[in-house]
Amino acid sequence: MKKKTLTAAALTVTMILSFVSGCSSSTEKKTEPETQAVVLPTGQESQEQTAQETEAMDPTQLKEKIVFWGAWAEDAGPADWIAEFNKEFPGIEVEYVKFTNTDEGNVKMDTSLLAGIDVDVFMNFGTKRLHPRAEKGLVSNLDDLLTRDNFDVTKEYGENAHNIGGSYYGLPIGTLSDFVILNKSALDQAGLEVPKEWDLDTYKDYAQKLTSGEGGNKVYGTCDWNFILNWAMPAYSRLEANPWYNTEGLSNWDNEAYKIALNFKNEMENVLEIQYPYKQLTAQKISPYDVFFRDECNMAIATSGATRFLKDLETYPREFVTTFAPYPVIDTTSDTGGTRGTYFFSYISMGAKLEGTKREAAWQFMKWLGTKGNTMFASVGHIPAWKYADKDKIVEIMLGNDIEKYVDVDAFKRVVLNTDERAIGQDITNLTAYNQLTTIMKEEAELAIYGEKTVDQALSDMKQRSDDEIKKAQ
Repeated sequence: MKKKTLTAAALTVTMILSFVSGCSSSTEKKTEPETQAVVLPTGQESQEQTAQETEAMDPTQLKEKIVFWGAWAEDAGPADWIAEFNKEFPGIEVEYVKFTNTDEGNVKMDTSLLAGIDVDVFMNFGTKRLHPRAEKGLVSNLDDLLTRDNFDVTKEYGENAHNIGGSYYGLPIGTLSDFVILNKSALDQAGLEVPKEWDLDTYKDYAQKLTSGEGGNKVYGTCDWNFILNWAMPAYSRLEANPWYNTEGLSNWDNEAYKIALNFKNEMENVLEIQYPYKQLTAQKISPYDVFFRDECNMAIATSGATRFLKDLETYPREFVTTFAPYPVIDTTSDTGGTRGTYFFSYISMGAKLEGTKREAAWQFMKWLGTKGNTMFASVGHIPAWKYADKDKIVEIMLGNDIEKYVDVDAFKRVVLNTDERAIGQDITNLTAYNQLTTIMKEEAELAIYGEKTVDQALSDMKQRSDDEIKKAQ
């Protein structure tokens, strides 16, 4: 196995750069998945026949080389995955390339995919990356291979794996989850139970009771994420996929759920002062984990990426046990649970131009990492999506051994590894003016949090500005 660097050749072809610029344009008109015609590259039509021709092969005897792009350091997990894969498939050489999961890094990947060079298998982080690639014909349709191998995506991974018109362009091998971490000692001292479900009012009540001290000695009840777009998370508990857009295709910021969410953040930080201020988080360039493990708050909003902080007792020494609760919803009696459970995030795909034994080798690696090897995916902080993955082994990989003194493992399994429920509130396929909406959402929310606009005015301006950008893009 070798580590590969990007070649400059693929980045200098004028027609390729022009195409990719169109792929990444946030002003491009998008069509609903059910009616979107996916443009297949030359050679795609023969892939079903190729799959039939390779069916008789013993895949463990394949002699082939593939290039795999991921966003992690090679020694953080990919090297071990490949080594384990090669125990079963010794003839398939997997060369690893680390790319940066930014707009620039993804454009470089799209450039190579279009040219059909330097990348065979790759990770898509979120449907906002996978969906446009499928629409542009950069990704191989997997239907022929799934049919040939009797591979049922729903059976293997559960409901809501992303597809376009019933066709799959990636295996959903990794998930994430959003939740609340809590200081169990602080809960016990306040006489509070670890909540199994709760709404915003209960969460606020907990935060009030867990707040103490003043000035430099103040311990806040809770801390929100240091990413301003997180203010909208409570709204997602009530909304379906593509929550930023309404049924007419315009922005959804006038939905009552967003008003509740932004008012809630403003009240927690500026009125009640029981949530660590966003302004201080950004000024100090710290995360909620820093605040929580420094005993400056007793609860914090977290994602599954928190595991590297939970097990790092050298950097974050502590005496208390960290426990876990689901993300609070607006109303426990009526909300859809759009934030409860895990949501698909890491999709593994192959390039549309692969054929023959190279395509077969790519498929065997994808399928292995998505099933037999999926538990190992936990090493990069992503929750394995395979329904049959060993949760005890996942905990061991994510948190290490003998962690029970510091982590409520049962609550971790129940909340963080809740693969029985799928959070659909962050499933994004509509990307119309997406980048512009992201900027507008951030700017207007910050004005409200900083007291420069009322919540109502910020949401009204957010709606108007976003609608204008969407109309320009249509």
